[in-house]
Amino acid sequence: MQTLGLSDSTPKSEGRLRALLWPRIDSYVAADTAAQNAMYATFAVATLAALAILLQVVNPSSLLEVAVLLVLCVMLGMGMRQFSVTASILMLAFYVTNIVISIVGKAYGPGTVATFVVPLIATCLFIGGVRAAWFMRTENIVLAPLWRSTRAVVLVGFGFLFALLGVQNVVLRAFVMPSGSMEPTLLVGDRFFVLRPAFMGHVRRGDVVAFRTPYDGRSSSVKRVIGVPGDRIHFEHGRLFLNGAPVDEPYISHMSEFPDDFRDEFPNRPPATVPYESGARMLHNDVHNGEILVPRGNYFVVGDNRNNSLDSRYWGFVPYANGLGRPVMIYDSRGSDGQRPGRSGSWIRRFIID
Repeated sequence: MQTLGLSDSTPKSEGRLRALLWPRIDSYVAADTAAQNAMYATFAVATLAALAILLQVVNPSSLLEVAVLLVLCVMLGMGMRQFSVTASILMLAFYVTNIVISIVGKAYGPGTVATFVVPLIATCLFIGGVRAAWFMRTENIVLAPLWRSTRAVVLVGFGFLFALLGVQNVVLRAFVMPSGSMEPTLLVGDRFFVLRPAFMGHVRRGDVVAFRTPYDGRSSSVKRVIGVPGDRIHFEHGRLFLNGAPVDEPYISHMSEFPDDFRDEFPNRPPATVPYESGARMLHNDVHNGEILVPRGNYFVVGDNRNNSLDSRYWGFVPYANGLGRPVMIYDSRGSDGQRPGRSGSWIRRFIID
């Protein structure tokens, strides 16, 4: 069995390019150089990939994707530096697979020489890492454990990754506003964080909430709560009356003037059609003396764009169990004309209806 330093000769007759891309690995020094180059290539590829992801769009999902990518590549790079055959083969396979997928998906089209040269160089360096690891294994060279110096990096990386996963899956959730039903509070293309139910506190009248729609239990929507259990609700000429008293709603918008008696005099005018069974059931069972009575365990929700919102007036109550959380902050906003200035980082204001 050999130990470090028994064979320290380096190739002398190779050209610099060939020595970099396809070195003769016949000593510890040559193997060490190849493994080091492979590790640097891993970090470079990870950094470029992370930048490519973040330049397209920055949101919680992309940040999580970048975190996973960086932690994975740091671990594989450290493994290659330790002459791990497994880590070296995994990194090579991971990179080559992504190149193949990119070619099939036509991400690599006719372009500059760098489009083809950079992947070729990186592939050669990763192959060098595999060869270096295999050389060290076949020569039975004993290495001092590198875990002492790398465990801090690995543990911090795992901690960062699990923290992001915890925030994403336990505390916050990312949403994109798909429609204009909540304008002007939320615009089409607004991206915002939703505080999950365990952290949002008690839902009050006036809160904006995200939930699974009651008519299928799968689609998600965002509306404003105007009724909690025991509340009596009706509309007169489009104005909300809660428990017999008119409500001042500074957050609403009436962007359409087309007449709709069912909408404006809800629930005292018959609908032309009720497209949802849950809405028909509400109108049949929960109308008392010309008002909707919100039953136990449910909310009544409507959109701020009051004349252009498909909401509880049409598909009924939202059960507590369907709640997904309360929107708290817009982290990005993009319309058909691109980025909307001034909306990113703005908090979603609470209006409490007493």
